[in-house]
Amino acid sequence: MRALGAAMAKLTRVLLPLLLSACVSREPAYVQEVSFWALGWHFTGTQNRIQPAIPPVLEFLRERYPGVREAEVTAELGREFRAAVLDAPARLQAHLDSRFVGAFTVTGLRCAAASFPIRDHGKTVAAFVVLDAALLSRPPDEWHPCPPVPQVKGPGRVEALRALLSALMDAAARPN
Repeated sequence: MRALGAAMAKLTRVLLPLLLSACVSREPAYVQEVSFWALGWHFTGTQNRIQPAIPPVLEFLRERYPGVREAEVTAELGREFRAAVLDAPARLQAHLDSRFVGAFTVTGLRCAAASFPIRDHGKTVAAFVVLDAALLSRPPDEWHPCPPVPQVKGPGRVEALRALLSALMDAAARPN
């Protein structure tokens, strides 16, 4: 029993500082730092990098869009997203594979989509995209991305979503 107690005490001395540092409030913009994302996103197929917004992304977004909430990825949006990515031209596919962290679905964004750069020592190295699932359920001619991204068009929903992803990634890569 004493050995177990000693082991628990050692473990507590190691884990407690780590837990406390994790609880220390950081600015929500830390989601724009590559250190937050690490490399885990590289291990997920690009076509599968869509999910409901995670809490740190929501916290970050709420600074700009107070009414934003997490939204499930609808079956239709998931299919369209996968098709848009899988059938992307080689140049866009390479760009998405190497620099696209993922797409997070929300509602209450006030625009159909937005992109945010991820930096490493001030240099943009990747980006994440936020998609308003409710607004993207409308016809593509009603999709209005957040500025500075211009409205995109395509002959169908998948093509319009592909053009939107391309425009969002290009916008995130622009210098401030």
